[in-house]
Amino acid sequence: MEQPLGQHISPEEHIAYALTVFGKVQGVNFRAHARHTALQLGLIGFVRNQTDGSVHAWVQGPYAQVRSFLEWAKTGPAESNVTDTHITFHQPEPHHTEFVVLPDADPV
Repeated sequence: MEQPLGQHISPEEHIAYALTVFGKVQGVNFRAHARHTALQLGLIGFVRNQTDGSVHAWVQGPYAQVRSFLEWAKTGPAESNVTDTHITFHQPEPHHTEFVVLPDADPV
């Protein structure tokens, strides 16, 4: 999992990660579980289905809570079968104010 090089991150520091989750992650309530988990952890961002069958999410908040969400996403809800996750570090974006389920991505 990528994080800023040469920086120590305190558990309270606000950070953001984008992640894409692959496997059996659509049709198993992954997005609803992701929203529930994010809200329990006090995170903001979004989650949405992608056209390739993956799920994409943006999560931001305190480092310790974001890390907990990322660990949850590696397995997801019991009905899912996560085979891979792609996770990248980002700077928090101020326009996110809550955690929402977005409509499915449009086919290209």
